Amino acid sequence: AEDITYIHLNGSSITVDGTNAVADGSKVTISASGTYYVDGSLTDGQIVVSVADETADTGTVKIFLNGVNITGTSQPAIYIENAENTSLNLVSGKTNVINGGTAAYAGDYLECAVIHAKDDMTIKGSGTLEVNAPVQHAIHCNNDIKFNGGTVNIITETEDAVRGKSSVTVKDGILNIEAEGDGIKSSKGDVAIEGGIVLIKAGNDAIQAETTIDISGGNVTASGDRGLTAVTGINITGGTVVATATDNQATLINATQGAMLLNCIDDTSNTDGCWKKANAISISDSITAKPLKKFKYVLISDATIKNGTTYTLTNESNGSTVTHTSGAS
Repeated sequence: AEDITYIHLNGSSITVDGTNAVADGSKVTISASGTYYVDGSLTDGQIVVSVADETADTGTVKIFLNGVNITGTSQPAIYIENAENTSLNLVSGKTNVINGGTAAYAGDYLECAVIHAKDDMTIKGSGTLEVNAPVQHAIHCNNDIKFNGGTVNIITETEDAVRGKSSVTVKDGILNIEAEGDGIKSSKGDVAIEGGIVLIKAGNDAIQAETTIDISGGNVTASGDRGLTAVTGINITGGTVVATATDNQATLINATQGAMLLNCIDDTSNTDGCWKKANAISISDSITAKPLKKFKYVLISDATIKNGTTYTLTNESNGSTVTHTSGAS
């Protein structure tokens, strides 16, 4: 189409077919809102979004990732420097791989993530995005970041997976995180999960918010040293939630649907008070909780759990059961 700019990545060089995108070696700079299709691979390169005046150009920079493989060795692979809004659209049937380098970014990119946005960013579509961050954060946004479709797989070896300074919102799609640091973090605002599937295995907090964690839909499994951590409250009004922790239980919980808080105590075969394996727990005929790492504390919430009802909880690994009654500790 005439209004689409095509960007072709060729290992260590880039070619552009269209307007408002200029290539310089293995770096391409997008300078205006519009639609951009990107394909190919870069061994060490960068896509930059830099709109000169976002008050004059208020449109969205729509980047369609059409099966790319980009490594940002010394700089973020995707860097949104200035734009009113940018969307990363995952093309159906395509897998896109974004890699960080093995050394921390320095200079102008000090503390940047592999995908780094200074303005609002949305990830959507029906394809797949894989982000591998050996020593950096995987995805960071200074403002609001939204996930609205597609499958996003993130692995970090030292740092956080998803960081949104103002907010992080999951509306749809599959978000599969394995992070040595925090899984999802909002350093100044809230984390909202409204739909989709969220699977987190984290070395620190699975989900952390400076204000509130608001879960109103979707299916959330959040396993970390700490499961859900929020300064002003954890509000659960919908969805299925399984949050597990080894360090401490979630607090400040306001659930308008049924919820259980469980504490696994020591026994003769388990001296540290934690389940040695991430054993699944089935709750009568309601739900099956499947933590992603060993745990001591469990928060389970689902609309099928009703107050005043007695439930049988079964350890799916060995078949042992325990009865949990409303109000029991």
